[in-house]
Amino acid sequence: MPKSILFTGALLLISLFIFSFSGKQIPSKKISRHEIDSLQNFKNNIPSFLECPFDIHKFKKKTNAANSNAFSKSAYHYRNNPKGIYYAFYWPERGAYSFRGDSIEYLPHGWNMGITTFQPPGKHENLFINPREILVEYCASKNDIDLPELAFIGQSKNDIINKLGSPNREENSILIYSSKNNVLFLQHENERISAVKYVKLNFQFDTLKVVPLYLIEKLGCKGG
Repeated sequence: MPKSILFTGALLLISLFIFSFSGKQIPSKKISRHEIDSLQNFKNNIPSFLECPFDIHKFKKKTNAANSNAFSKSAYHYRNNPKGIYYAFYWPERGAYSFRGDSIEYLPHGWNMGITTFQPPGKHENLFINPREILVEYCASKNDIDLPELAFIGQSKNDIINKLGSPNREENSILIYSSKNNVLFLQHENERISAVKYVKLNFQFDTLKVVPLYLIEKLGCKGG
């Protein structure tokens, strides 16, 4: 049998079976609005925050597993090796929360969040816990229980600007923060954040040019 067919079949099996289970999640610990505000005080350190908004390996160790699919090429995601593979992970049963003023309301599980990583070739490639993988995208329509750094949804536009500073750009009700090839999109409705998307690009983002539609047409994760 040709090696290419074996490789494709192996990827399909990995995508459909190895990562396709998950358990209902509960918060590691409940967190206060004050703690979240402190964690999100990036006003003077946006470049560092955008370079690595959270520790993907630490986060994955808190989860059982995820649904996923693999793909070898991307038009815009960062990669540090011409070989390797991308994985898109989805956690359909993770808990979430929303803001009600200064209080936090915990929500039932749902398809709230997705993460895409690039896995360079090597012995850890295709493993759920891969110490060499790189976060290249995060999208959410609700705040994940274990990612308070990115719990922007439900906060007011003014709250975000007070903590992150003025955006590099605002377009179509989307606050855009960028540094080099790292971009954070915060969509707002009625002056409150409704969706989040972070991307590490394979090119430097230019705030003076028209934002490519493929970057902003599907903000948030709204499946299941």
